[in-house]
Amino acid sequence: MPALLVGLVIMNAAAYGLSYTQRVNRNGDAMAYGQYKLNALYRAINTCTSVTEALADVIIIDKGEVADFDTLAEAVYEKNDFLRSVQLAPDGVVTYVYPEQGNESGKINLFTDPDRKAEAYQAKRSGQTNVAGPFNLKQGGFGMAIRQPVYLEKDDTGSFWGFSIVICDMDDVLHQAAFESIDRMGYKYRLTAVVDNEEVFVSGLKGKTGGVTVEQTIYGKRWRLTMFPKVSITDRLFFWGFMGMMFLIVLLVSALVSRNRALISLNDTDALTGLKNRRGFDKAMAEMAADRKVQSACIIAIDINNFKSFNDLYGHSVGDVLLMSFADELSEITGRTGILSRNGGDEFQMLIKNPKPGWEKSVQDFFNGKHYFETGDKEYFFYVSAGAAMYPQDSRDFHELYRKADAALYHAKSKVHHHISYFRAEMDDENRKQMGFTFKDLAGGTPGAVLIYKDDASREILYANDACLHLFGCDTMQQFMQLTKRSFGTLIYSDDVSLVEQDIQNRQQDLAGEGEETCKYRILTKQGTVKEVYHAGRRVRHEYYGEICYVLLLDLGMTRQAEGREGENNSSE
Repeated sequence: MPALLVGLVIMNAAAYGLSYTQRVNRNGDAMAYGQYKLNALYRAINTCTSVTEALADVIIIDKGEVADFDTLAEAVYEKNDFLRSVQLAPDGVVTYVYPEQGNESGKINLFTDPDRKAEAYQAKRSGQTNVAGPFNLKQGGFGMAIRQPVYLEKDDTGSFWGFSIVICDMDDVLHQAAFESIDRMGYKYRLTAVVDNEEVFVSGLKGKTGGVTVEQTIYGKRWRLTMFPKVSITDRLFFWGFMGMMFLIVLLVSALVSRNRALISLNDTDALTGLKNRRGFDKAMAEMAADRKVQSACIIAIDINNFKSFNDLYGHSVGDVLLMSFADELSEITGRTGILSRNGGDEFQMLIKNPKPGWEKSVQDFFNGKHYFETGDKEYFFYVSAGAAMYPQDSRDFHELYRKADAALYHAKSKVHHHISYFRAEMDDENRKQMGFTFKDLAGGTPGAVLIYKDDASREILYANDACLHLFGCDTMQQFMQLTKRSFGTLIYSDDVSLVEQDIQNRQQDLAGEGEETCKYRILTKQGTVKEVYHAGRRVRHEYYGEICYVLLLDLGMTRQAEGREGENNSSE
């Protein structure tokens, strides 16, 4: 009996230590995810400020005249769901308001109103966008006021015209920042903002204590997001296990049931992004096909361009952040009725039910643009390609619709890039075999030596195929890099360097920037042999490496032993 008690105590201590370690790990994960969501909130608020900047641009273009305000404001208001009011305040006096009904009290002088004059004068002097709030909206909920000072002359505070203003609904701003995904990931949270040195509750749970807090300043406003990490039933079971020996069977059954539910959820959910996986997407398609309320729908197949190159260049941890960031971007444009999934890797699917009028323009702008995200205090960008098929125009069968969306995606990737293509019948006949070849396949099968280097002062060599190693008498890439000192300029025979550089420069000028070049020169192999080669090059701009040059080297069959010290040095390497 004493040994049993000691064993129970030791087991309980070990379980407590494991529980503590797990809790530390959960807190770290919660803080990282919380910081990620504050970055998403910043992007959403930045969308609001872009509206005031656009209004300011219209005023500047019209030289301070306000022409047909209602038409302009209505267009802006209808396009942005998060807006509650659009306003203009010449000389700081709110004169134009849309919609006017229910917002009459907003017509005030910002420079004399006791609650707003300090912020108004500060914004006028600094030229910086002023974000006021969050505060209670008369229509209910929380809102923010974005005030953009307008100057008719750039950087001239003396040409101050007034303010362009929008009132935003915080609930819609949070939806645009995909705060719903916090619940999908299994967390609870509390979001507050520091307003006039007081912490104002905005969203989430009130009154709950504990958790981990992350903070971020957005347009001068301090935001605090408290995350409450998930607590595992297993942790509690370990901790209280010695007290519940009599109920062991009940607890085991409960744990098994909980585990089965978790497995069912995991089977339909992508662990990294919190979106549905392909299995969950297929279920959603089946449910939508059976829903008689669906009058129209669109399936979009999506790929991130050059995702493998991005991972190879920046690492898989940054690639994972890219996938999570892109998942949140997709959540913003699908809305509450859309369905998203990640099929694995960089493949995503989107299913939009009964899309609203004008949705094609916003979707097209999204997929045709450049996408950004930040991690580790560094900004990255990427592009995507997408293919879309429409229900019922293209097919009434959702699985056939998905196949056609995939055909349109292939067209976008192989024909246009950085684009969304809508399915057309001729896309079914496009030859997909070329997509099965990688650059390694092509370079390895080329009848000559392939070399890639940076087209800058360093001329750093980025790639050489096996034929290139053989041409220079090298067995491994390490030998080749030692021989050339990792620079294209070093691989040219020393007597030919200046002539080759001048020849390439002259040809590039003659081609008026087309980036193609051809010439002949000699190279020196590892064994000290001089060979004459034909050089065919093309300069292009790479998405991640910048200006690079692709070179094909053909051995012209003229070789001799190098003379002098240079040949001796290379032979001894």
